Order: sequence, then structure tokens, then C-alpha cells
Amino acid sequence: MLRALELSWNPVLDMFVLAFRDDVEDVTRPTKRSVLSFIARLFDPLGWLSPVIVRATIFLQRLWNAKVDWDEAIPEHLASCWREYVGEVQSGAQFSIPRWFGTSTHSLIELHGFADAPTDALGAAVYVRVLSDYLEARTSLMLA
Repeated sequence: MLRALELSWNPVLDMFVLAFRDDVEDVTRPTKRSVLSFIARLFDPLGWLSPVIVRATIFLQRLWNAKVDWDEAIPEHLASCWREYVGEVQSGAQFSIPRWFGTSTHSLIELHGFADAPTDALGAAVYVRVLSDYLEARTSLMLA
């Protein structure tokens, strides 16, 4: 699983579909190289999977701090964390995101941005809020 992150579009539902492939390499003996290879195959240009990807990059930082060589088996306490992470990603293998934000010619459109920078990573997200002609509000994640 996760050899590549596939972004596709369902034209019937007008939704983007993000699905992880389930042909991930063997994680019984992970190395720093295999972890980096896994992370490099994640394709998420709009950041919708940022919460998933940032956990992997923080894990890679832990490997650098542990001074693990590229092709050396990572220590068991870190390897078990990695296997747990990959298992969690496999369990949430697909989800959908609406392509259309619900706008019309008379909609009021607002952009709301949020950011945070704790010690391990930084993040930002932009949401669009659309107030329709019928005064119904709809909020959607644009990018992160």
C-alpha cells in the first residue's frame, strides 16, 4: 500500500477521490531509505493529507536524530512505531473531497486562513465559506 497516492476525479459525484494503493513494500525491516521512499511517493499538491504526511516527516526527523544509517534496520522501538503508522494509513485507504464549493453568481465568498507552529512542525489551512442566495453557509477546505 501507498506506493503512490492517487488523486482522481469522480465526474458523477463531482468529487476528488484520494486513494492509497495497497501494495506498500514490506515493513518488517524498515530502513531510513525505505521510510524516505515511502514519504517521497505521497502526492498531495493541495495538502489535504497534511495531517497524515506530517506524521511521516516527523518520524523521519526522529530517524535523523537517532543517527540511523540509510540502509541500517531502524531500532525496534522506532520500527514498531513505523509499522503502526503504516497500518493506520492503510485502514483509512480512501476518502472524497467535493470539487465544487457551492458558489453561484450572487454568492458571498470568504477565505479564512489558519496557521500554527508547534515544536515539531508547522501547518496552515485555507477554508472557503460560501453564503448562498438563500443565506445558507457552506464551508470547505481549499488547501493546507
